[in-house]
Amino acid sequence: MRTTPSKSGTPAPAKKSCQSPAGGGGVSSVAVSPDGKRIVAGTWDKAVKVWAAADGKELLTLAGHAENVPCVAVSPDGTRIASGSGDKTVRLWDAKTGAAVATFEAAAPVAAVAFTPDGRRVVAGAGKTVCVWAVGK
Repeated sequence: MRTTPSKSGTPAPAKKSCQSPAGGGGVSSVAVSPDGKRIVAGTWDKAVKVWAAADGKELLTLAGHAENVPCVAVSPDGTRIASGSGDKTVRLWDAKTGAAVATFEAAAPVAAVAFTPDGRRVVAGAGKTVCVWAVGK
């Protein structure tokens, strides 16, 4: 979505554009790539969906979690997606191809996930713990 400045200099309202994941289970989390070109969503259908921000076209479906996906994050360089799940895992994906890169085990269902600013680690909140995994760059 884009906003266009009005004559007063304030942003004009953006056009509404809504997408639904296939399966109808609902969206539980969203993230936007650093370049603003992709929207990533975690779903209650155990998948991660990736759409083109410009036209809403579905680009990828990342499948592999055994439970809902309540959290997603995009790496600072936009090359990786992290997804956290009720199945007690964090999965790392290639943002361009959708290929699974790594799976990390947590002690409890994962409720939050983020990349460090340098993109070298993934941090997750799982139950009463914070987990940190090195993922390289």
